[in-house]
Amino acid sequence: MKYMIGLFAFCAAICSPFKVASEESAPIYHMVTVSMVNGEVAFESDDDFREAMKAGFFRIKAPEELDLESGRTFAKTFTSNPRYNQFGVLDVVNGYLHSEVAQTVRFTLERDHWNKCYVNLREAEGPPNYSPELQKLGSQMNEIGIQVIRSILKWHELPENLWFDATAGASHDKGSLFLLFNCYDPKLGTKPFGVGAHKDWGLVSILDVTDPGLEAKIDGEWRSLYIEDGYLIVNFGYVMEKLLPGVSACEHRVTTQKEKMRTSTVVFIDPRVGPYSNGLETHYKEGYVFDWDPIGKTLINGETTTSFFEKLSVMLYGKDQSGKGN
Repeated sequence: MKYMIGLFAFCAAICSPFKVASEESAPIYHMVTVSMVNGEVAFESDDDFREAMKAGFFRIKAPEELDLESGRTFAKTFTSNPRYNQFGVLDVVNGYLHSEVAQTVRFTLERDHWNKCYVNLREAEGPPNYSPELQKLGSQMNEIGIQVIRSILKWHELPENLWFDATAGASHDKGSLFLLFNCYDPKLGTKPFGVGAHKDWGLVSILDVTDPGLEAKIDGEWRSLYIEDGYLIVNFGYVMEKLLPGVSACEHRVTTQKEKMRTSTVVFIDPRVGPYSNGLETHYKEGYVFDWDPIGKTLINGETTTSFFEKLSVMLYGKDQSGKGN
C-alpha cells in the first residue's frame, strides 16, 4: 500500500495533464540564500525568512564534503547502463520510470532498496542497487533536509516533543526517503515539457542541478529559478504546507531541454506512509499528517498519510491510480 499510493511528485510530474511550459522566457527569480550555523538553518533577515516561506524555494551552499559528482555522473549514465535501463519498475514509484508525455527519464529508489540487489525485479546476491558513494550522498542530503525541517518547526514554535508525530517520523529520520535521478535528453525534445507543473507531496525536497530549466509559480507568475553550481535548492511539499499554513508548497515545472542533456539529483524527505518499523516507540502505529494549532499549541485534524495521499491522488487523477484518468 505504501508504494502504490506513491510519491506525489513522481506521478504529478510524469503523468498529470497540467499546462505546458510556455516557449516564452520566464523572468528570473533569485532565491534567498541561507547558511547552516550549528546545525540550524540561518536566514540573514526576517524579510529573507518571510520571502522563502512565501516562495516555497530557497537555496543553501553545498557542504564541501558532499560528493555531488557521484550523483551527477550516475544521472548522466543510468539511461545507457543495461543494469538500470533494463531494471524495470518495482512499483509505481521505484525503479526505471519514463513517460509518454514528459521528457525526463527517472531512476528512483526508496531507502529500503538502496543496499539491496535486484535481478529481474527479485532480490538477489550481488552489488547494491546504489553504490556506497550514492548511498552516502543520499544520506548526507537527507541530513540537510532534516536540519531544514527541524529549523522550520522551531521557527513556528512547535514544541519539540511533537515533532515526531507532526512529521510522521521525518524529523527523526524515520520517515520515507527517496533518492531520485532525472535525465532530460534533447533527443526527446519533442515532448511538451521536461516535467509537468506539480507540487511535491512530502515535507522537504533537496535538489542538486547545474543547468537552468526549473520554473516556479511565485506570486501567480511563472519565474525561472536562477541556478548556480555549488548550491542545493530546497523546496516544500504539500505536507509541510498543511502543517504550517505560513509555508508555501510551490507549484513548479521543468521546461523541455532542446540544446543539451540536463540532469538532476533529488532527495525527497517525506512522512512515513503506512506503519512504522517494528519496535519504534510512538503514540501512533503509522504515519499521520496534521495541522498545527498555534493558539491551542496542539496538532489537530489528524489523518493517516495513507488516507491523505489517496485523496490527493483522486483529486488529481480520479480513481485511476496510474494517472491516466477515468
